[in-house]
Amino acid sequence: MDKLFIVIPVYNEAENIRECLNRIKSEVKIPYVIGIVYDREGDTTLPVVTQMLQTDSSLPAVLIKNKYGRGALNAIKTGLENSTEKYTVVTMADLSDPPSVINDMYEKAEKENADIVCASRYMKGGSQKGGPFIKGLMSRMAGISLHLLARVPTYDSTNSFKLYRTSFLQKQKIESSGGFELGLELVAKAHVQKAKIAEVPTIWTDRSAGKSNFKVAAWTPKYLKWYFYAFKGLFAADRKIYLFDMDGTLTPARLPMTEEFAVWFRKFISENQVFIVSGSDIEKIKSQMPRDIFENVSGIYASMGNEFYKKGECLYIKDFNPPKELLILLEQYRRNTKYTGTLFPNYIEYRRGMINFSVLGRDCPYEERTKYKAWDDKNGERAAIQKELNGKFKELDISIGGNISMDIVPEGFGKEQVAERLRGDFPNAKIIFTGDRTKEGGNDYSLARALLKLGNAEIVQVENPQEVIDKVKS
Repeated sequence: MDKLFIVIPVYNEAENIRECLNRIKSEVKIPYVIGIVYDREGDTTLPVVTQMLQTDSSLPAVLIKNKYGRGALNAIKTGLENSTEKYTVVTMADLSDPPSVINDMYEKAEKENADIVCASRYMKGGSQKGGPFIKGLMSRMAGISLHLLARVPTYDSTNSFKLYRTSFLQKQKIESSGGFELGLELVAKAHVQKAKIAEVPTIWTDRSAGKSNFKVAAWTPKYLKWYFYAFKGLFAADRKIYLFDMDGTLTPARLPMTEEFAVWFRKFISENQVFIVSGSDIEKIKSQMPRDIFENVSGIYASMGNEFYKKGECLYIKDFNPPKELLILLEQYRRNTKYTGTLFPNYIEYRRGMINFSVLGRDCPYEERTKYKAWDDKNGERAAIQKELNGKFKELDISIGGNISMDIVPEGFGKEQVAERLRGDFPNAKIIFTGDRTKEGGNDYSLARALLKLGNAEIVQVENPQEVIDKVKS
């Protein structure tokens, strides 16, 4: 199980920190490390934490000096930068945030692939107990109005108690300059960037000891900046999402991306939101493109969309077990082929959620691929196999892919599933899909058809990477 990095900014929290850490230890069930961020060596929190660490070796906590200067914002920034775990949580030492909710936030992030999970006081099941009336009223009005008017998918954008996907944080330039506005800034940016935002209910309770440093008058203008910024997300209807097939589209089949194309594609992905879809597994995809491109595209749907990756991190997986009758038939096709050239190993390749079948064998030299394709274009071996399998296995989708192979995918496991996922994440955007086999019978056809059925989509048919440069415009 992945660990959490729990960031706790402190300022003279001697009265609260012991109970805060003890409650985290007893209530949080996910493995974690706590980063306690302090401003100065004379902070009254430090002796208490030091004593706890000396007497309890099982307490997974570290003290971190705020490197940006005094204040909650700078402490949180320092804490976020120190996280190396999959998820980062920000919570307060004043016991206003119930640690048990961290378990709910983690489960929500895992289930929904969320980039941010907000602990929400204003959704159903959440509440706020105590605290200054004006501060609470302003927070409630901001959260609910952003949800209803700007369509931010949480009722509570302003609460600092949040879980972040660390890879999302690493892509953000923090611009906040004071107070606790950082939480609102990151939600607003996530909304505009169409990152996934989710929420779980929490019960916020005003601190029972110590003094709050929240300054309504001084910090309100800073909050307003990010409040209005969030409304940019309403204009996502004008946004274009670009989806590209891999082999034969971005690269020659099974070969690395050319340097000339990589120069063009780097610029394109710096200016646009770009996703890649392929029948290949993630290791093959990674081997075909420069590392910086692999890490900077918005996401990669590998193995027909049965795996999804962001910055090399796998966010979901699904798989299937092929029927024995199918495997027997594939062996027969291989034995009985009329192709007289050399056959090679790796002719039934198991991938996530699918099988790739090649009579020739995928471990063949490139020149043998060309030779087999020319023979198959004339004799129609793959088309005949496709027709027979489609007749025998109604629950499977069989499509011709690349130069030498066929993709065999159970219903709902094909590339068409990517259409539903993208449209769910970008309900108003125009999706432009570019592939080399988007016509009927090709392995991009089901995805192209699904996108057109969902609407607000464009299909670009190409024959090679050069045509991508010629046809696809920002």
